[in-house]
Amino acid sequence: LSPEDIPTRLRLAQLDLDAGEPRQAAQRLEVVLARDPDNAYAHFLNGEVATALGDDRTAVVEYSRALELQPSATRLHYL
Repeated sequence: LSPEDIPTRLRLAQLDLDAGEPRQAAQRLEVVLARDPDNAYAHFLNGEVATALGDDRTAVVEYSRALELQPSATRLHYL
């Protein structure tokens, strides 16, 4: 899988989360954010990863960054 294939990496990270594998999702998201540090969805998913791992402080930082990058993401307003 090419590091440039960000949409596929994001989908796989979501599937990892859905399967209860947040650490695998985190590895995929690390690659995405290295290539595209302003990807709001990647930051949102990183927030989901942090939540799954019980790291509430990181989750808040990641959700806040996602909202900063994409203020119209209404789902983030209710987290």
